[in-house]
Amino acid sequence: YNMSSLERIKLGKSFEYDFNDNPFDKLPSLQRIEIDSSNPYFTTQNGILYDKNIQTLILYPTNYTSKNYTIPKTVSSMKTFAFNSKTNLQDITIQSKETKYLEVFKNLLNLKVIRVGKECEQIDITIPLMSLTAFDVDKDNSKYSTIDGVLYSKDQKKLLKYPSGKKGNSFVLPETVNEIENGAFSSTSLKMIKLHESLKMIGEYVFNKCSVLDTLIVPDSVERIGDNAFFGAVNVSFYCNLV
Repeated sequence: YNMSSLERIKLGKSFEYDFNDNPFDKLPSLQRIEIDSSNPYFTTQNGILYDKNIQTLILYPTNYTSKNYTIPKTVSSMKTFAFNSKTNLQDITIQSKETKYLEVFKNLLNLKVIRVGKECEQIDITIPLMSLTAFDVDKDNSKYSTIDGVLYSKDQKKLLKYPSGKKGNSFVLPETVNEIENGAFSSTSLKMIKLHESLKMIGEYVFNKCSVLDTLIVPDSVERIGDNAFFGAVNVSFYCNLV
């Protein structure tokens, strides 16, 4: 029986599965999952599957019709297969205080914007998301801020992440920044980056796989450069003591 055109699944009250893998992986047309409300292990909201307490996102249907998704505040973990690479999700909003599961987003090949809610206090954003063009942070968030789609700490003293898919050939570091977080510019397409005299620290793997970067202006104010900061940046030329 060919189930490739199946759009909806309803799970019964006795359904039980360990979800160490995705049993619905071969359903490219799946738009919605439903489950009996008396099932003691799982629940759904708007066709998306969670554990009963809505603390773990289990599965976002591959062919879900919306391009936007707001993760419930209660969700603190995700299954590694929660998102399929064929999912056309482009805009995600994070609301929970601690968000340590963003590696799962690497499967979202069309993701363009990550929105950070006002209560979010911890984001793990070390991996490059190649289609990502911008971060957007709620103005009332106490930990994070953005300038032109780039993610910073609230006081803008630390640059946390430059979106890997952001358009543009050059970038000038704001004068407020004194530290660049690990992997901040990883896999970007920037050709020139100018760092200011306020900068003190460059983290590990900051310019990892910046293969087209050819000009990096580094001030003499920099006191520490992390291990493998320029790993894979094979074409870069350094210009020091320039302002």
